[in-house]
Amino acid sequence: MLERLNALLNAAQTICSSLDIEEILESLALEIRNIMEQTDAILIFSYDEGTDKLVPCHTYGISSREAGQIRISPGETIAGTVFKTRKSILLPTRQAVRQAMRTMSSENLKAYQGSLGAPIYPESAICVPLLYRNDCLGVITIDRFIPDTPYTVADAQVFESIANLASTAIANSRMYQQAHENWKILSDLNEQLRIAHEQLGHSIAINKALAVTSLRGQGLKTICCKLSEMLHSHTLILSDSLELLACNDTFIKQAQDFSARLAGQLTALSPDTSISPFTCSVCDLASYIVPISDGTIFSGYAVFADYPEENFSLIESVSSMACLLLAIELMSREREHQLKEEFIGESLNALLKGNLDSRLLKRLQTISPCIGQGKSLLVLMDATLSSSLELADSQDLLSFRRLQKKLLHQISFHIPRPIYTKKDTSVIVLYTFPSHWKDEKIYNHIQELYTGLQKGLSARPAPLRISCGRVVDTFTDLPQSLTDARLGIQYLQTLTNSPPIVFYPQLGIRKLLFRHDNRDLEHFFLDVLGPVIQYDREHHTELLPTIQAFKQCHHSLLQTASALNIHKNTLTYRIRKVRELLKLEHEFGRQWSDVELALDIRDYLDETGIWDN
Repeated sequence: MLERLNALLNAAQTICSSLDIEEILESLALEIRNIMEQTDAILIFSYDEGTDKLVPCHTYGISSREAGQIRISPGETIAGTVFKTRKSILLPTRQAVRQAMRTMSSENLKAYQGSLGAPIYPESAICVPLLYRNDCLGVITIDRFIPDTPYTVADAQVFESIANLASTAIANSRMYQQAHENWKILSDLNEQLRIAHEQLGHSIAINKALAVTSLRGQGLKTICCKLSEMLHSHTLILSDSLELLACNDTFIKQAQDFSARLAGQLTALSPDTSISPFTCSVCDLASYIVPISDGTIFSGYAVFADYPEENFSLIESVSSMACLLLAIELMSREREHQLKEEFIGESLNALLKGNLDSRLLKRLQTISPCIGQGKSLLVLMDATLSSSLELADSQDLLSFRRLQKKLLHQISFHIPRPIYTKKDTSVIVLYTFPSHWKDEKIYNHIQELYTGLQKGLSARPAPLRISCGRVVDTFTDLPQSLTDARLGIQYLQTLTNSPPIVFYPQLGIRKLLFRHDNRDLEHFFLDVLGPVIQYDREHHTELLPTIQAFKQCHHSLLQTASALNIHKNTLTYRIRKVRELLKLEHEFGRQWSDVELALDIRDYLDETGIWDN
C-alpha cells in the first residue's frame, strides 16, 4: 500500500509538470502502467461538445488507427455510462465486461475489436470519469486480457485517484491553451490596430499632399505621380469617354496598351455614379478601378494597378478623397474645354455664314496661326453613320456622346490646333493646307488622317465616315465646300456598303444620281439596256460586261480586248451586236451617251445594295 502511495505522489508530480495536453496524456498512460500492474490496454476519451460524443485522444496496447474511429454517445457501453452517471465502473469478469458492452453500437464494436486485432473481450476492466469541478472532461478505461488476475476494488480506488490528478492537469492545460489563444487574438488585434493607426497616418499625409497639389493647380499628371509614389502602385486617369488622360512617369510605355484593354472591359458599363469601385485583372496586373464623381456628375475612372497586396486597404481609404479632388480637376478641365470649343465653334459658324472681317480672321488665327495662308476645305466626320445607335434611347445617347467625345479627342490628337464645330451627329472640321499642294496630295493627306482616326476609334461600336468638300482658295467659297461635304454624307447614307471616305468633287455623275429616285434610275437603265440584258440571258453571252469594259477603256479596242482576254475580232463582233440590238449607228453621239449613263446607273445601283445583278 505504501508503495502505491509513493507511486501516486510521483505520478502527481509527473502529470502536473506540463501544460501541454499531449505530454500530459503520454505521462498519464505511463503512470497508469506503472501503478496499475498487468494493464494490457488503455483508452482515454475526451468529450466533444460539438458532436456530443466521446472521442479517443490517447491509447496504449491497441491500434490507435482503428480505435480512433470509435465515437461513443453518452449512455452507450461502459465509457458512455460512466460519462453519463459520472461514477466509476469495475468489471471484474469477462462476462461482466461483455454484458456491459452489449449496448455498444456495431460500428464502435467493430472498430474496438479491430484495434485489438481479434473479436475478443477483456477479462477485466475499470472505467473512471475525468471530473473537474462540475464538468466531466471525459473517461479513462483500462483492460486486462489475462485470466485469473481481475481488477479489485482497491485497484479501482487507486485508479480514481490517478484520474482525479489527470483531470486537474487536463483542465489546467485547457485553461492555459485558452489563455494562450486569447493572448494570440489580443496580439493580432493590437497588430491590426497598429497597422490601422499607421495607415491612418499615411492616409492623412496622402490626403494632405493631394489637397496641396490640387490647390496649387498642378494638374492631373502631378496628382497621378503623387499617388503612385505614396501608394507604390501605377496610377492612371481615364476620362468618361475612356481616354487616357494621365499616368505616372514609370508607366508611360505600357499605359496606352493597358488603358486600351481596360477600356474594352469598361465599355459595357454605364457611366453612372452608382457604379461601385471594383477589382479586376488587366494585362495580368491586379487593378482597383474607382469611378471619379462629385456625387452627381460622373467624370471618369481612377485606376490603381500592380499595387502591393498589403496596401489595398490604404488605397481604399485614400481613393474617395483622391477621386473627389480628381472630379473637381476634371470638371474644371471639361468646363475650360467647353468654353474653348464654343469659342471655336462660334468663330467657324460666323465664317461659314460669310461674316468674314479682320476681327474674325484674328480670332481664327489665335486658334490656328496658319488660317488664311493657303488652301482650305471642309471635312464632315460622322461616327454614327450606318451604326445601330438609336439616339432616342438614353443608353444609346450616352454611347453616342462617348463616341463623339472620343472622335473630338482623336481629331485634336491628329490635327494640331484644329478648328471645328459640332453639328447634329457630325463634326465639321476646317482643314488648311499650303498653297502649293495639289488636290491629289491633299486627298492623300485626308486618307492618312482617316487611318489614324479609325485606329483610335477601333474599340467603338460604330464606323467612322468622312466626307470632304471641294478645295477652295478663299474663305468666301467655304460655304460651297460645306455644301459639298454635306451632300457627300447624304450620298454615303444611300449606300449599303459605303466607303469610309468620300471626296465629293470626285464623285462625277454620282453627284446627280443619288438625288434621284432609284426606281426612276432602274427604269432608265432597263429602257436603254434591256435588249442587251435579254439577249445575254437567252444566249448566255457577255455583251453587257463587254460594253462596260469598252466604256472603262475609253473605247479602245486593243485595251478592251486585253482587259477581257479575248480576240479583237471577237470584241468587234460583240460591239456590232450591241449596236444592232440597241439600234445604234456608231459608238459615239447622244445615243451612246445614254448607254454610258445607263452603265453608270448600273454601277450606282450596285453600290446602293438594292440592285440584283
